[in-house]
Amino acid sequence: MSELPASTETRNRLLTAAAMEILDVGYAGASLAKIAARIGHTKGSLGYHFPTKETILDALLERCEETDQRAAERAETAFPDSPMRQLLAFIASYSFISSIDPATAAASLLAHDPSVPYSYGRSTHLLWQQRLEGYLDAAQQQEGYQFTVSTKVAAQRILVAVTGFAVTARFYDDDEPRPRLSHLKPCLAALPVPDVDSVIADVKAADFFFQVDPSGETIPLSE
Repeated sequence: MSELPASTETRNRLLTAAAMEILDVGYAGASLAKIAARIGHTKGSLGYHFPTKETILDALLERCEETDQRAAERAETAFPDSPMRQLLAFIASYSFISSIDPATAAASLLAHDPSVPYSYGRSTHLLWQQRLEGYLDAAQQQEGYQFTVSTKVAAQRILVAVTGFAVTARFYDDDEPRPRLSHLKPCLAALPVPDVDSVIADVKAADFFFQVDPSGETIPLSE
């Protein structure tokens, strides 16, 4: 893999520092000076790349869009013939990327932060809503599912379940088991998705989003 230009590498480090500060104290509590100090930079150095907190928001939204595309590509590679499985694989992949990339995690959480501009939250929610609707539309057309609600409403219900879990998950104890897609079963069963158990099982079994190194640490698969 080719090395990034120094300016790009610095910008990425500063964005990660900003994301970690936001995850720790929230958007309203994050200051440019504290963000820069996290990696030994001055506020002026940060200002070259991110002169205002709003420019950090713009960069985080861009990261959110990049992660959305990356997760979709992985999901569609894993299950080319099943949009319903793609939907869950997309959620699993996006969640995993969030767990290893502070910028994606912060970008997602800020969609629910009342201190950020409404336009930011709306943009991220529309991004996710449209992605989920696309999978649900395709699932009806290609796999024969017949939902009792519109795909727009179905996507909204799934999004509520996913984002609700994402917002609260950081308060779990480290040794507490994670549900890993099972928390979506009631929502999917109600649509209905009659084969919800096998759909969830297939996505869990694929596990191509995860890889464990010899030390036991979970690491992302190489691109």
